[in-house]
Amino acid sequence: MTVLMMMMMMMMMMMMMMMMMMMMMMMMMMMMMMMMYDVDDDDNDDDDDYNDDDDDDDDDDDDDDDDDDDDDDDDDDDDDDDDDDDDDDDILVYLNP
Repeated sequence: MTVLMMMMMMMMMMMMMMMMMMMMMMMMMMMMMMMMYDVDDDDNDDDDDYNDDDDDDDDDDDDDDDDDDDDDDDDDDDDDDDDDDDDDDDILVYLNP
């Protein structure tokens, strides 16, 4: 009889331990999910700022390219200028759509 009682006690203890472990795991998972959610929000904000900066940089690059094109036009012959103008028109046609 005592052996049976001991077995029952052991089973109860094991069940309690399992329940505690499950609860701990659930709590950890919830905490991780909450933390991940916060991190994602922060990342999205940073990405937006970064993209805005990128757009500004792209605009600056375009301005620099235009300046370079003007310099090239001054250095080339008249015939080449006409060709460059045609190329510029083609580029504008591609950019408009």
